Amino acid sequence: MKWLIWEYMTGGGMIGQALPWRLALEGWLMVKALATDLAEIPGMESVLLLDRRLAEQAGDIAGRIQGHWLDSPADLRYWLDYYAKLGAGVWPIAPESDNILAEQVVNLRQQFSHVQALDQAALAVFSDKWASYRWCLEKALPTPETVCYRPDRLPGFPPPWVVKPRWGVGCEGMRYLSGMDALNNWAAGTPDAKNFLLQPYIAGEALSLSVVFNNGHGELITVNRQQVVVDDGSFSFAGVHVNCRSVEDRYLDWLQCFSQSFSGLHGYLGIDFIKASSGDCWLVDINPRLTTAYAGIREAVGVNIAAKLLHKAEPILAPRNHGVVLTLD
Repeated sequence: MKWLIWEYMTGGGMIGQALPWRLALEGWLMVKALATDLAEIPGMESVLLLDRRLAEQAGDIAGRIQGHWLDSPADLRYWLDYYAKLGAGVWPIAPESDNILAEQVVNLRQQFSHVQALDQAALAVFSDKWASYRWCLEKALPTPETVCYRPDRLPGFPPPWVVKPRWGVGCEGMRYLSGMDALNNWAAGTPDAKNFLLQPYIAGEALSLSVVFNNGHGELITVNRQQVVVDDGSFSFAGVHVNCRSVEDRYLDWLQCFSQSFSGLHGYLGIDFIKASSGDCWLVDINPRLTTAYAGIREAVGVNIAAKLLHKAEPILAPRNHGVVLTLD
């Protein structure tokens, strides 16, 4: 079967706009990893859509895997329609920013018979950080108190605070605010401040779980450490150390909440959390798609995620269990 790998940042979604190179680099790491996984599965063939601005970066893979260079939104529409009519499957990777991921999956499901993505109910919750927070509260999962920013309403918890977009990806738009002056200055320079959330800042280790849900059954693949940098109040994601922490029972308990809440949940999830020096953990983000850590899983633990999700016999890989560091340089 032919699978179209469509990553939004590198695959034409940003044509006509400035390309956010840091997000494009993360996207490219995931594209390469997914193409490698699919290539190992007998009977599977993958094809890429590529923004021509990435010609130099794509040189290491574009010659080995069928792909199409895109110069305009019309090119993107043409090839999506072409592969939908051909009967190919599509594996979308897109940011939650501005609800892009959920909206694109809806559109793709109107075109393609096979779309490898979470169902719309799960996407609706986990693409929206406010909805994710409410869901965590409902399931009694540990999560920081969160409020929607309102200029006439102070948060009910003391500073320092973290402010983040309600629909955002990674560290995009996240700020550390030391107090009221910083909050007011941030709000004055942020036209869409009403679409942001406030949380207490929690010091600790930024960790994540890479999880595969297979028809409702959750499997924890790796525990990872995020390399998050705060510079002049702005958060940025510098990379991830894949498979560098041990599995704890509470992580497996969290997975049970996901399985019980969404019948037949099927797909990859990245669950971000802070582990404080006290040992307490706080869920801060749920990514309903492949994450950057996915790009290191094959090397770290010898697991083919695509084979797991497509119900194919997993290729025999050399046994391994070590850490892999991915940096964004």
